[in-house]
Amino acid sequence: MITTRPLFSGALLALTTAAMAQCGPYRHHPVWPSTLGFASVNLVDCGATGALWDNGDTTEVADSLTVGAHSVTLFNGLVPLQTIPFNIEQQVWALNQQVSPMLGALAVSMWAEIDRCTPQIFDGLACPVDPAQTVAYLLQDGIAIDSLTPVDCILTQHQWTGLPFGHTYALQVIDHGPCGSTGQSSPVTAYDCSGLSLSVITQEDDGSGSGVVEVLGIDPGPFNPMAPPQPITGDWLLLDTNMAPIGVPQTGATALWSGLTVGTYTVLFVCTDLCSPVEQTALVDLSTNVPDTTTQQAPNLWPVPVNVTLHWSGGLRRQVQVLDALGRVVLRVRGVDQLDASTLPPGSYLLRFDNEAPVRFVKW
Repeated sequence: MITTRPLFSGALLALTTAAMAQCGPYRHHPVWPSTLGFASVNLVDCGATGALWDNGDTTEVADSLTVGAHSVTLFNGLVPLQTIPFNIEQQVWALNQQVSPMLGALAVSMWAEIDRCTPQIFDGLACPVDPAQTVAYLLQDGIAIDSLTPVDCILTQHQWTGLPFGHTYALQVIDHGPCGSTGQSSPVTAYDCSGLSLSVITQEDDGSGSGVVEVLGIDPGPFNPMAPPQPITGDWLLLDTNMAPIGVPQTGATALWSGLTVGTYTVLFVCTDLCSPVEQTALVDLSTNVPDTTTQQAPNLWPVPVNVTLHWSGGLRRQVQVLDALGRVVLRVRGVDQLDASTLPPGSYLLRFDNEAPVRFVKW
């Protein structure tokens, strides 16, 4: 048996679907610090005479809806037609802050926006942002040092440049209008590396490209409260007089380049933490090839342990370094035949002459 449908049934179904498509619920989401939104339905388009929201409201609009899952039941008289689930979403300012070095200083970039800021048919903001009353602030150590307005929540881009290292930076947005939405980025600390000292030693070239530049460690300096935290590590480059890279770039707390010819080099250090780059000059001399028997064996030290003045055999030394138990250079002198150890805290140390193997001594 063949059944047929009335010709108008498809058109009626399309009209009913189109009407239901405009039924809702129309969701309006809160922007922080507000956590309450609202929703509404169009009872006519829903083909209903009444609504019951899960918060108890019985009108077309449900006010003060918390963030999360909700539902509305539509009625025709007392007969329930359908229950429609929906969500109220918490909206926040996304500031997309980026802090990066630029031309020896810092740049802070902002890309501010809010999801749902562009109204859609079923989604919008519970309280739209007024760009004319919304201000973005650049915070340095928690204090606003510059501001920007208007700020549109659809998309506002800006960049602050020429900012100094040694501070903490963050962005803050405040809508000073009735809605009062706010947002703040996480603070980013830009450390100050200007006080860092690189412990660099060199080995002379005998004319065959045997020179060496070695970085033994990094000293943060005693008076730099914004030095990067220990251990200080980063990327190393060795540059020639034309500032062209020599050898292989290195990473870590120390570095070593060999096979160098006579010349002046620049050691460039870029800290793993956000910090200003550090440069230090290293000179590779030409070896005289004159045997020096005083440096072929470990020198004798006295007195050990030492309290004030440390002496050694072998006479005058061109370069003398004292390293602590962590391998950090704590004292460096040149052209001496004895060492004033009175300023060293008690403990065990290594004494290095030029490029010889270090010798251990104790300060009491």
